Amino acid sequence: MDRKALIAIAFGLFVIPALAWWVEGRAPGAEPGANPAATPAWLQGLWMRADIETWDDQVRFHYFHDSSPIGLYRYGKRCLNNTHSYDVRVDGDRVTFVYRKTGRRAVARVTQAKSASGDPEIVIDPDPEEGRAVRYRKMRPPVDPAGPVAREGGFDRMWMNVTEYKTGGMGFDIYQFKPPGMDGRGIGWFHTGDFDDWSTEALTYTRRLAPHRLDESKGELEFSFTCRRERDRTRFKVKEGKRRRLQLDKDPRNFWAAQSYTDGGKAFFADTLGPDRWLGLSTP
Repeated sequence: MDRKALIAIAFGLFVIPALAWWVEGRAPGAEPGANPAATPAWLQGLWMRADIETWDDQVRFHYFHDSSPIGLYRYGKRCLNNTHSYDVRVDGDRVTFVYRKTGRRAVARVTQAKSASGDPEIVIDPDPEEGRAVRYRKMRPPVDPAGPVAREGGFDRMWMNVTEYKTGGMGFDIYQFKPPGMDGRGIGWFHTGDFDDWSTEALTYTRRLAPHRLDESKGELEFSFTCRRERDRTRFKVKEGKRRRLQLDKDPRNFWAAQSYTDGGKAFFADTLGPDRWLGLSTP
């Protein structure tokens, strides 16, 4: 699987064409002997733990990709969570999970079931994340109401700082912003980690431009990190060029040191399917 597909799965489960220039080359291959075919249709999709009835407190789900033998497990809260990725091999109702970060291998029996209302469910026994049988309900993406529209060259982008490690793999810090409203306020997320294991943190922001200026390339950003209840601010500047850059004078997620992020293109949530809500990423 190439890195473009990994990025798409990681942040929206949709292809993000604008990130193509980040993802030349090949990602680490699947586990030797793993089935290179797509995950079986009955297992594909996002499966939320069935005993969690609201998104407000917890996120617990497995996601099995439809065209590649790869999956994700996300756990935590809506406003702060962590994600593991794994390769998948399916043999009947036996599923082998091989975690891409650690190489840990687990085998579970995955059986199909139905909820009382007839919705598709699966039982993973034992769930490699919890060590016991866990029931999951299949989720379908909602449709978001129309909001501010993303535009090319705007502030509402995926701003990425990506580092290739000498020891192998890639690490990243990413600010992901929805379009700001007329008052400069918007919502977003901060992702940090690598393409095998990363965390996602919800935030709100206010973009303040210099008074009496139409210049949107510089000003001040005020952040409010939802789960940790932290507030911070920094001066920012957007530099145009072959690769647009967002520069933060005191990045609150880089220990208040200066940090530069490259424009990674339009973010997935600019579409109307609302995968940010589907994945439990949006703020309440």
